[in-house]
Amino acid sequence: MKKWYLKAIVQKIISFLPFRNRINFFFQKYVTKGVDLHEEHFFNKFQHLLDHLAHFSATNGKDQLKGVTCLELGTGWYPIIPIGYFLKGADKIYSVDISAHLTTATLLRCLEEIDRHQERFLAGLGAIDQDRWQILQDIRKQATPTSSLNSLCARLNFVPIVKDIRALELPEEKILLLSSNNTYEHIYPQVLGGIVEKLWSLTAPGGVMSHFIDMSDHFAHMDKSITIYNFLRFSETQWQWIDNPIQPQNRWRLQTYRELYQQLAIPYSEEKNRAGNLAEVRQIPLAAPYAQMPEEEVAISHAYLVSRRPA
Repeated sequence: MKKWYLKAIVQKIISFLPFRNRINFFFQKYVTKGVDLHEEHFFNKFQHLLDHLAHFSATNGKDQLKGVTCLELGTGWYPIIPIGYFLKGADKIYSVDISAHLTTATLLRCLEEIDRHQERFLAGLGAIDQDRWQILQDIRKQATPTSSLNSLCARLNFVPIVKDIRALELPEEKILLLSSNNTYEHIYPQVLGGIVEKLWSLTAPGGVMSHFIDMSDHFAHMDKSITIYNFLRFSETQWQWIDNPIQPQNRWRLQTYRELYQQLAIPYSEEKNRAGNLAEVRQIPLAAPYAQMPEEEVAISHAYLVSRRPA
């Protein structure tokens, strides 16, 4: 039996258990190694940070975030992007996640990895607030796994919120930078529209929404015997049996995201795509509706969708 199928079965079972998110974290950390903050994982997230900052700078003409309120959707276990926003001067950084993934231990693990790669990290970020860098160093040296998560986050101008963002109310906030990484693809189609619409409503004039979408089969990340298009062979009924609510995958292609933005009248002023691998797509007996899409559209594996609200 292939490794990806075993992982699917285990996660399906875990999804019925109490404390399922915590159990899944340990399963992925110690068995599949899917959530460990290894070097590749760290620098993937770091590159997203730099890209979001570049999208903001292209709109506002400034390299710093001083006076800016930011929001990240789906931060997960390791808040590399919020920490980067803090170092660039952001006044406040909201992190909204449907599940309480972030813990004191994962925050400290994140700071440990930043320190380990600090030369490359700081070179990539460019000018930062040095006082804030010192705050990071102090937390790393002084905090323990029993330290209060909320207290540590407060020192980083970081507000973690566990909530469905559609129910979030921030009536006095004007958010100029909203971002997500590897999040859209984990949201079920029936709720994604409401979430994107909410994000756009929170975007202030002159603000930017920058979202990175990974449209690859995430089971292929740990099982190299399948391609990143493997999950497109299954009908919707078959996929419902395989998929799980812990790490759901909606299997949308970029064409469908474009259609959603158009339906919501949300402009996207920039789109950056990875073309993917047509040869691998052609090896898969595609199920509907993917068989009816242009192969080039099916093959696109990753993309940024960037929307800018006029000032």
